[in-house]
Amino acid sequence: MDYRNTPEYKKGIEIFKSKHPPANLKMIDEMYRLSPELADVIIAHGVYDIWDRKTQNLTVQEKEIASLAVLIEQQNPLEIKSHVFTCLKLGITKERILELLVFLTLYSGVPKLVIAYHYAKEAFEEYDRLAKRT
Repeated sequence: MDYRNTPEYKKGIEIFKSKHPPANLKMIDEMYRLSPELADVIIAHGVYDIWDRKTQNLTVQEKEIASLAVLIEQQNPLEIKSHVFTCLKLGITKERILELLVFLTLYSGVPKLVIAYHYAKEAFEEYDRLAKRT
């Protein structure tokens, strides 16, 4: 089945493109080539169905802050960097992101937040580099 032609996948990929850095879209394209089913689960079901359709009482910014907090707890470097970038793209300031790191020391501990800071800093730099190009 070609999931890319379903309305849910099309809507999900547009949402995904609007939030994530270009490298993430490339990753989804590569994933689709290897496992269309996995890409469909992430894009059509995760991004469109859950992120967009079933959680409309939360703002996009609230969803991103919550996502970032969970990813920091999981210590997922690729996703931390990606979601920090997305937070910036959505207008969440660096100061708010750094304040989140301070707050999370109460729940996740300092070592995890030091690692998260490292990836947040990389995302800040990437975001600033791309912003200068436009």
